Amino acid sequence: MLLVPNDENCELNDDLKLVADHAFGAFMQTIDPLLQRQFFLDGFPEKLCHYTDFRGLQGILETGVLWATYTQTLNDSSEVEYGQKVVKDYVASFPDQDATRRLGVAMEFSPQRTFACCFCERSNLLSMWIAYAQRGGGYCLEFDGAAGLLSSSFPPFPVRLPFKMTYGTALPEAVESMLAYACRFAQAGDVEASVAASWIKTLSLRFKHPAFVHEDERRIVIPNPPVSAMKFRAGDADVKPYIELCPTAADGSRLLPLRRIVFGPTLRQDRILVETIGLMLERYGYKGVPVEPCGIPYRL
Repeated sequence: MLLVPNDENCELNDDLKLVADHAFGAFMQTIDPLLQRQFFLDGFPEKLCHYTDFRGLQGILETGVLWATYTQTLNDSSEVEYGQKVVKDYVASFPDQDATRRLGVAMEFSPQRTFACCFCERSNLLSMWIAYAQRGGGYCLEFDGAAGLLSSSFPPFPVRLPFKMTYGTALPEAVESMLAYACRFAQAGDVEASVAASWIKTLSLRFKHPAFVHEDERRIVIPNPPVSAMKFRAGDADVKPYIELCPTAADGSRLLPLRRIVFGPTLRQDRILVETIGLMLERYGYKGVPVEPCGIPYRL
């Protein structure tokens, strides 16, 4: 699990890389069991839902690819700021102020880049239809969760972290244990603080303001992909780097684990739309996937 800069992005000399790699290995020996415990406590949902417009639906079906966006350019920048404040407040409370200082510096200048593909656990959320699916005129792709996306690999990226969002500042037990260990690890020196800071920043992506609790959000997080894997698209007011995720099942299949397509409340609610979306599904290899209206009585 690589959370320190990879070779493509790294400007460290060989000796320092060796020290950093050794520190990283030692760090993850303790972190990994705690991480697996948190995944177990989070559970693995039966389904994951992704709301999008027609262009997104068409692109996903045509390519079999999902996009993970650079987390610093998510639609609401306060999402990242909120999570970082949660973990920074924890670090600030650590008794060893030398370790706190080291972590503060390392977190400020850490070159870590994380990318996230976002889902929720429900396909009948009006707020999601309005925000992400053309004000109810879009589509929700419903994927198998535990038996599908969450059990897939995403080559060429060796690490994917299935995070369940925590709403508010209360720290889940295993997450608090990871933060506590990261602070203790940073007591050893600057290299250790850099390794710990990278992981702390990754954990910050679990946290979101409690006003969004209704979203039941899940994220597949990819830490530190190489720059050569990045693509770019225009946002409303910025440029959004993203990477393409190609879910690959254990048997090598790259067909997306689609369970159902749900269409939004402002689209025509009749069998013709069901039929035409069904034709799209058949065209791209998903014949037989159910197509249904969302059933929400909403009009613009």
